[in-house]
Amino acid sequence: MLPILAIVAIGTAWAGSCKDVDISVKNDTGVTVDAKKIEYKTLEDGTWRTELFSNTFVTTGTTGVVATSQNLQYIEGQTMTHIKLHFNIFCPKPGGGTDVIALTHTDTTFDQAQCNSNSGKTYRVDLPANAAGC
Repeated sequence: MLPILAIVAIGTAWAGSCKDVDISVKNDTGVTVDAKKIEYKTLEDGTWRTELFSNTFVTTGTTGVVATSQNLQYIEGQTMTHIKLHFNIFCPKPGGGTDVIALTHTDTTFDQAQCNSNSGKTYRVDLPANAAGC
């Protein structure tokens, strides 16, 4: 007798990419930030994933789009719970020059957390005043 092989899909592990998503940053830190990448995870599977994009500067007191038309893998129809922004700030050194300081900030509050493809979806990461500074 041959053993029976069972394959079970757990939750939404087979979800496709959530397509055409924009990422923006609201910068209230008091310094210009250089956004580098995000990591994100959803309620349904809790797996951290990374989305790379070109470095984008967001001046203090503004909201800037840092990535457009992104395809967030494996989260179509899922509920975003965390977005961690990786960014740099540039702090003047005493006596001249600049220190580049790498920081992260995780946002867990979203106006509409569910990701649906081609729906004009934008996730915004809010950087509060205490998220960065020289």
